[in-house]
Amino acid sequence: MNPSEMDALVERIGDEILARLGRGPALATGPNLLSTSGPASWPRPQDGYAARLEAGAAGPGVTAGAVEAACGQAVELGLRAVWTAGSWTARALRVVGGSSVRLGAVTGFPYGDSPTAAKRVEAEVALSNGAAELLTSFDAGAWASGEWDRVYADLIGVGEVATSAGAAWGVAVEAAALDEAAVVKAAIAAKLAGAGAIYLGGWASHAAFGPARVGHVREAVGDEVAVGVWGEMAGFGAAAAWAAAGACRLSCPDPAAVLREAPRG
Repeated sequence: MNPSEMDALVERIGDEILARLGRGPALATGPNLLSTSGPASWPRPQDGYAARLEAGAAGPGVTAGAVEAACGQAVELGLRAVWTAGSWTARALRVVGGSSVRLGAVTGFPYGDSPTAAKRVEAEVALSNGAAELLTSFDAGAWASGEWDRVYADLIGVGEVATSAGAAWGVAVEAAALDEAAVVKAAIAAKLAGAGAIYLGGWASHAAFGPARVGHVREAVGDEVAVGVWGEMAGFGAAAAWAAAGACRLSCPDPAAVLREAPRG
């Protein structure tokens, strides 16, 4: 897809969503929770590879011990952030509080099909318990069903909670559940809703979409919105491939394993 085709797609999707809603964007683009100063690539070794890594402790069955371990690891390694469910935010804050690690909470995770009202409550609880950032899960099923206006309104609903609290917020897309065109359109919708970041992920395997899709999303949203990847990561080589494709932050269950393979010097 060349730049002019991408621009046309962005405009077409934006017009379609807003026409269905009968209004313009409700929010300006929010704080960029994955901001980066420069190309989306690994920092220099002397700057620390940990600067682009995040610990994820928000999957099914995550225990209190797992949350505390992930938070402790994030502090020890100097990671950018750690992600938990909102119900664990207060406990996580006791570990990362006072450190440079950003505490993030997820809403509607992982499939995004819970009601907007429930996501808003999750967001409010997480923020009141100390979360500095929110990541709301995209309703891929509704999107694939053509209910773009409902999905867009859902994103706006969570974004309003974050913005009113002065918190950064982004959108997590289960990219393995959508084809490439749908993922790019989802990213455009998230940007229009005011999200500062878009994460692509897949519970089963990143092989379901690959680094090229990350690059296409990066082209679609431009530099104003950051692109991240979440999920299992097969070592530093895989992480570097995602970064080279345009992902400026990488969230995974075991960032220490990635760092062990990082070049020294």
